[in-house]
Amino acid sequence: MSYQCKLLSFLATFMVTLGLPLIPAIAQTSTIPEEDLGVNGISPTQITLDPIKDIFVNSSGYAQNTQELYKQPDLIQNVKRQINWTKRIPLDKMQLPLKVTYEFKSNNGTANRLNNSTTSNSTIGVILNPLENNLIFRSEARNVAVVEGRVELTLDPTQSQIAGVHGGRLSVCIQSKDGGCL
Repeated sequence: MSYQCKLLSFLATFMVTLGLPLIPAIAQTSTIPEEDLGVNGISPTQITLDPIKDIFVNSSGYAQNTQELYKQPDLIQNVKRQINWTKRIPLDKMQLPLKVTYEFKSNNGTANRLNNSTTSNSTIGVILNPLENNLIFRSEARNVAVVEGRVELTLDPTQSQIAGVHGGRLSVCIQSKDGGCL
């Protein structure tokens, strides 16, 4: 093929390419991928808090007598931990302005307590302090909204009888238009 034929072929291809109509491309991104949020649950569904360490007011000392030796040690109160959560809910059932309430129960059903899995009378008191709740994503087309929030737990380990894992359940209620929870 001669140089002129190659040049004409190139120019023809170039002209056809320029003559094609431009096809617009639209992209939409979300900060929360749907697959990371579960179907309709809270993400994460299980949270492990950092252990309470250094709980003694005095890390060392001496007992003057037997009574002092067996006395319950003074423990630090008001240990704080934060929980961050995300929940996907139906947009058409969500009440605006957003109203979120919390409830905390130990594994044996006692309100505002964590309890030890083997010794249920070993408890840690819990005070809930809601920090913030935000609607971070909404899609009218898919009828979905994503809400995230933070709650602070103030833990009081002075009622615990033994060391070890203490557990409980945090319930998050996003109020719906009918007054129920989503």
